[in-house]
Amino acid sequence: MTRVVRWAVVSLATVAVALVFAASGLPSPFLLAGFVVGIGYALLGRTRLETPRRADVAAQGVIGVTAGSFLQRSTVGAVGAHIGPVVVVSILTVALSVAAGLVLARISSVDRPTAAFGMIAGGAAGIIALSRDLGADERLVAVMQYVRVMIIVAVTPAVAISVFGMRRLPQGVAGGPSWSAHGVVYLAVSLAAGLVLARLLHLPGGSILGPMLAAAAVSLAYRRLVGPIPAAITDPALAVIGLGVGMRFTPVAVREAGKMLPRTIAVILGMLCASAGFGVALAAAADVRPLDGYLATTPGGLTAVVALTLGTNTNTTFVVSVQVIRTFLMLLAAPPIAAWLTSKAR
Repeated sequence: MTRVVRWAVVSLATVAVALVFAASGLPSPFLLAGFVVGIGYALLGRTRLETPRRADVAAQGVIGVTAGSFLQRSTVGAVGAHIGPVVVVSILTVALSVAAGLVLARISSVDRPTAAFGMIAGGAAGIIALSRDLGADERLVAVMQYVRVMIIVAVTPAVAISVFGMRRLPQGVAGGPSWSAHGVVYLAVSLAAGLVLARLLHLPGGSILGPMLAAAAVSLAYRRLVGPIPAAITDPALAVIGLGVGMRFTPVAVREAGKMLPRTIAVILGMLCASAGFGVALAAAADVRPLDGYLATTPGGLTAVVALTLGTNTNTTFVVSVQVIRTFLMLLAAPPIAAWLTSKAR
C-alpha cells in the first residue's frame, strides 16, 4: 500500500467518523475524529504516518485566524477588567506544573528536570527544545508532553459536555457558512501576515499565535473587514490537528515511556482536576460561566482547546485570552525554573 493510498484511507475514515460524531451532537467532530483515527492508525498501522509540516502550520493558522476573529473591543474590554484573576490563575498554573514535575520525580525514576519539563503546561515544542539545552532527557520530555496533550484532547470534551454543559451551536464552527469569498480573503491575508509576524518576533507557538494576533488586530481595528471563515476550510483544519496529535501516540513512544507512563498519566489527571478547580474559581472572579473558566485553564493543549471552542456555546474570546496569557507566561518562566531544577539536581 503506497503512502498516498494510506492517506486516502485515513482521510476517508476521518470523514466517516466525523459524520458519526456530528450526528451524535459532539462538538468539534472533525477534531475528535482526527484524534481517534490518528491513534487507531498509530497503534495498528505497519508504516508510520505523520501529518506534513506545511499542513500542520496551515491548520494551526486557520484555527488561529478563526479564534482571532472573535476578538472585539467590547469583549476584550470585559476580559481586561478581570486581568488580576487571570494573571493569578496563570501563575498558579505555572506553580502547579512545577509541583507536578516534582511529584512525578519522587514517585518514579525520572530526574527532576526531565519530570518538570514533561509536566510544564504549554508551548510543548519550545519546552522540548529547551530541555535539550539544559541536560534533561529530551526523549522522555517529548513523550510526556505529547501524552499530556492527548489526554487533554480526549478528556476535555467529555468533561465540558457532561459536567459543564457544552453543546454545539446550530450554525456550526464559528457560525461560518460552507463558503465565503470574503472569509477566504480575510483568512489568506491574516494567515500570511501572521506567519510573517511570528517569524519576525520569534513567537512561541507562532503558527497559531501569529495568525491569531493578525486576525485580532484586523477585527479590533475595523470589524467590517472580518469575514466568516468557511466550514469547508475549518473542518479539514480541525481534522489535521486531531490527526497530528493522535498519530504521535505510537507503540514505540509508549514502550519508551515504559514504567513511568502510568505514574505520568496519574499526575496529569491530577493536574487536570486542579486546573478545573482553578477554572471554577476564575469563573466566579471574572463573572463568566464555569464552562468558560474550565476551558480557559486547561493545563496546555492551546490549539486543541481553541479548536474545541469553535462552534460551541462558549466564550471563545475569554478562553483564547486566558490561554494565550498562560502560554506566554509558561514559556517565559521555563528557563529560570529549569535552571533552578538543574542546579538542585547536581
